[in-house]
Amino acid sequence: MATLVLPGSSTLAQTTFDYLGRVNNLPLERNMHGVGANVHTGFKPYLPEFLAGAVKTDSIATAAYAFRSRKKSVDERSWFGRKARFQHLIEVDSADFYLSIDPILNVQIGSQRETDSSLYINTRGFAIHGRIGQRVFIYSDFRENQAKFPDYMEAYIRSTGVVPGHGATKDFKGSGFDYAMASGYVSYMPSKYFHFRFGHGKNFIGDGYRSLLLSDGSFNYPFLRVTTQVWKIQYTNLFTSFQNIDDTQGSFAPHTYEGGYKKKFASFHYLSWNAAPRLQVGFFEGILWQSADSSSRRGFDLNYLNPVIFYRPVEFSLGSPDNAILGLNLKFKATDKVIVYAQGVADDINLKRKDDLPLDTTVTTERKGFIQNKLGYQLGVHGFDLFGIANLDVQAELNAVRPYTYAHKTPLQSYTHFAEPLAHPLGANFREWVFLADYRKNNWMLNARWVIARTGRDSTSQQHYGSDIFKSDYDAQYGLLGFGNTLLQGQQVKISNFRLQVNYLINPSYQMNLFVGWMSRVAITDDKSMTTSMLFFGLKTRLDNTYDDF
Repeated sequence: MATLVLPGSSTLAQTTFDYLGRVNNLPLERNMHGVGANVHTGFKPYLPEFLAGAVKTDSIATAAYAFRSRKKSVDERSWFGRKARFQHLIEVDSADFYLSIDPILNVQIGSQRETDSSLYINTRGFAIHGRIGQRVFIYSDFRENQAKFPDYMEAYIRSTGVVPGHGATKDFKGSGFDYAMASGYVSYMPSKYFHFRFGHGKNFIGDGYRSLLLSDGSFNYPFLRVTTQVWKIQYTNLFTSFQNIDDTQGSFAPHTYEGGYKKKFASFHYLSWNAAPRLQVGFFEGILWQSADSSSRRGFDLNYLNPVIFYRPVEFSLGSPDNAILGLNLKFKATDKVIVYAQGVADDINLKRKDDLPLDTTVTTERKGFIQNKLGYQLGVHGFDLFGIANLDVQAELNAVRPYTYAHKTPLQSYTHFAEPLAHPLGANFREWVFLADYRKNNWMLNARWVIARTGRDSTSQQHYGSDIFKSDYDAQYGLLGFGNTLLQGQQVKISNFRLQVNYLINPSYQMNLFVGWMSRVAITDDKSMTTSMLFFGLKTRLDNTYDDF
């Protein structure tokens, strides 16, 4: 989301990695997974204050941003040359105060081959980074956008009323969309053990490309993050406020900015433990509840301020009406450059019901697959500097989530925010493979991504096979769908999404890149196939992750 200044770091390292940009974080992550390193990688954005001393940030910045083709020193260039190629647009740096102001740009032009239509993204904004003393850090950004997307993205936006990860939209010149987004935070670190951050933005839990626990794919939200790090343990409390922009029937678009949205709150606990030199274990729980029900206005339930992990699931098992989710995050360091990671998520578990007779006694062939057993898992491997080739990183990942996971009997308490899932963009009832390859050479970088997914969806609005997590799971609890639920039930949809992009780094201070790329997506159902292919190029600065691979 932002960058921070590491206390005691050099000028070169003042652009660090405290934001959710996967590609831009690779130089840091390449040095974080060493065997025996007491570094916690499961909760993002990273906190540079906790990384100082554990990770050699100066050498990382030097390796990531060295310009071997440079013939003149920075001081010998013109003012425009320095600002365009190396420096922040505005920067004030002293022992007790730091401020930088940089542009945010994403000017992209493309063409969809199937429709011969022109596509574009026009993003303009600014980012402010600051430090007061050695304990207070600030960040703020704002961006205004107009865009015309490929057909599958346009269909998604018109059905939900939101651009993935960027919030509500307004029509722009008939076929385009107009949307804006702001984020920011204030951080305070009173001692080396505690870190407080209050802001409006996103968070991510896991070591993979996707997260089945909490992802950064939805819109920004207010949050308070409290991090405690002692010995080999890092413990994070996260308190958030989410919004439902749909009505109780699951209808989204259109929206008006003037109308009030229904709120819901959440409390998350994440305990990370470096259990062995090669093993990191993370325990996760989340409790989500609506701010008001049919009988009263509830607001933020102070009972959920309890900082002790695994306390609320006990109450949930005794009859709490709120949405509780448990999870496990594992990382095994095979070598200093190869990690194997995994996640497990449990929304509901009712193993006592797995062998019960279904309510429809005419069905006797299937007694398993009870609807309330909502589970998912992730398995992945990530190799850095693969085959001894510097800056060649390859990642492979498998994700699978059973039907109805993340849904709730009360749709307003589903595991969602602003018309998007809080975990995986496909919702539930899917299996997915992700393949990533990234290679950097001097100022050049090549990124390749291939996502292959299979999901079971509803062929009509009256059906509910468990992929649409905005529907009440009570709609499918009785009758034939109460039992016998299987992964990928419903109408089969096969998706292949491939993207190849070449980047040239112009300015490392705010990650300004020239880029050109190709995207190809194929979606196949039982009776039709839809292909989308796009050539694009443009200029962009540092941006958060955007997920259009669904």
